[in-house]
Amino acid sequence: MFETKLNDFFKKISNDDSLDEWYLSQFIDRNVSTLSAQEAFHASNTVVCKIKSDIYSDNLYELLEILISLRIHSDTNEIPPILIDNPNLFEQIKSQRFESYIRVPVSKLESIFDFKLIK
Repeated sequence: MFETKLNDFFKKISNDDSLDEWYLSQFIDRNVSTLSAQEAFHASNTVVCKIKSDIYSDNLYELLEILISLRIHSDTNEIPPILIDNPNLFEQIKSQRFESYIRVPVSKLESIFDFKLIK
């Protein structure tokens, strides 16, 4: 269900030149905040899969911000299995994407997931 909403969101923003500045916040309010903590934790795997599959995606910023929101909403210290299996994902992004609007949420995710503990 969440994955369908996420895919629909990306279709919408790729075809809409008139997005307002609240488009991402509205998606998070309507689709992340309404999940249970357990659903948010499981949805984070979906988002990480999308990030992992294409770190050059035009939607990487949105995916990173959605992942931050999912992590906070899930209210757990547990690391999603896909990140345990790919502990260098954030380093890989930072080594290949130099835009500050990408690097800032990546740094925040490293802090949130406390990656130094699992490397």
